[in-house]
Amino acid sequence: MDMEYAKQTMADFDEKYGYDSSYLLEIMEASPSGFEKYFNFLPLAHHQEKSSAEALFVANLVAMQEADCGTCLQLVVRMAQEAGVSSQIINETLSDGHLLPDDLKLVRSYAQVVARAEPLDPELLATMREQFSDTEIAEIALRIASARVFPTIKRALGRAKSCSMVTVEV
Repeated sequence: MDMEYAKQTMADFDEKYGYDSSYLLEIMEASPSGFEKYFNFLPLAHHQEKSSAEALFVANLVAMQEADCGTCLQLVVRMAQEAGVSSQIINETLSDGHLLPDDLKLVRSYAQVVARAEPLDPELLATMREQFSDTEIAEIALRIASARVFPTIKRALGRAKSCSMVTVEV
């Protein structure tokens, strides 16, 4: 992997989204092969085939909110906005979700249960399967699971301070 390309990609990303990915430079320097594997993971975290941007970002926002990393949550808010998700949907997702459309309320509930590692109610899963295709559920599941990776890496590297809650700007 071309590490100069990766460094430039991270610098561009940080500038575009107002994010600090310097923790990844630590990984790059300590374990270039580990960093390369991380870099190859990134497309998984943004995989989208059939799902709406709204459904994927509701799941992503909920999972990131549960991960309790404010700077990462702010990043996901900016990415959701860039993808065309309305501020109303973002705000509702981050609050109680009562004003979300029914399909997004369902995704929000599902994402909360999964992100909290709570037992998945068979009825909730059945309702998800009625409302969404297997492909869409798989994409939502990938968003929920991959959201945990970023704050976990930051915390494991002693960067928990950079995960502190911030006032999220929508």
